[in-house]
Amino acid sequence: MTDEEAATIDEYTKQLGEKLLTVIEMALQSMQPAHLKIGHGKADFAVNRREIRGDNVVLGVNPNGPMDHDVPVITVSAPDGKLRAVLFGYACHNTTIGGTTGDDFYKIHGDYAGVAQAELENQHPDVTAMFTILCGADQNPNPRGAIEYVVQHGKALAQAVEQVLQGPMQDVKPPIRGAVMYADVEFAPHTREMFEEELNKAVAANDIYREGRARRMLELYDQGRPMRSVALPLQVVRFDNSLTLLAIGGETCVEYALRCKREFHQEDLVVIGYANDVMCYIPSKNVLLGGGCNMEKKMIYYGMPGPFAENVEDVIMTAIHKLLASVGLYPAGTQTAAN
Repeated sequence: MTDEEAATIDEYTKQLGEKLLTVIEMALQSMQPAHLKIGHGKADFAVNRREIRGDNVVLGVNPNGPMDHDVPVITVSAPDGKLRAVLFGYACHNTTIGGTTGDDFYKIHGDYAGVAQAELENQHPDVTAMFTILCGADQNPNPRGAIEYVVQHGKALAQAVEQVLQGPMQDVKPPIRGAVMYADVEFAPHTREMFEEELNKAVAANDIYREGRARRMLELYDQGRPMRSVALPLQVVRFDNSLTLLAIGGETCVEYALRCKREFHQEDLVVIGYANDVMCYIPSKNVLLGGGCNMEKKMIYYGMPGPFAENVEDVIMTAIHKLLASVGLYPAGTQTAAN
């Protein structure tokens, strides 16, 4: 990245932050009473993309891998029952375009999520349809690549939401409790010599990405603060015991959502990924140990020193348990949960 490109990114980041603050201020100044409800649908076009071929794991299609086809739907209505907004989510990369046949598509497009939003807003005039991506770091739309698949998946998702809207939904009740914390997730051990060797090889191979990563890591060693861990943001918003929204930072793999919903199954729990900060890929222990799918390259592009330590999932789940306990939610079957 050139200095000019970096300056452009910095300026865009500044402008985006200012615009988001303006939107928040506008929202706070125009708050109105509302009634929230929660329901769930299903869409089955997401597929695990960690395909096992012999001894390798490649980017492909693995229908036998972990997946989460749940479509949580939250509605916001006026006191008179008029629908104002719909928030829905899905655990899948929003990358139908850009598959093997979509690399020549140079248009701004909302992909399947944008199509679903447009479909819902067409069906419900004056309603704002909002999408949030869930824990889909290892999930891809299937099939993918052609624009017709974008429309196909978007309409399928919109239909899943519409079916929920037409059926019974559960009330979301006050009081509201929230909390934020950070999990300190450690990387596998590394040394200065490792990055000196990487730099030499990268320069010889004209690999600008590895060279950039190596130079950055060596700078941190020179400053006496080598990158040993990363702070992963975690946030929770709990509505009485009717709904809990758990937001995990980073490009989060699906097994985190599946495990959280399994361990806290007594309550309606929606697990959101990519939340508050996306610093790098967040693998489960199975994904980390399974390797493949250019796992190492992902960390290079994110500017991280290497893979996480093997206790990555344990550290994150311990932090999640602590966070949820702070708002009164405990694992199902425990004495505290029973009380």
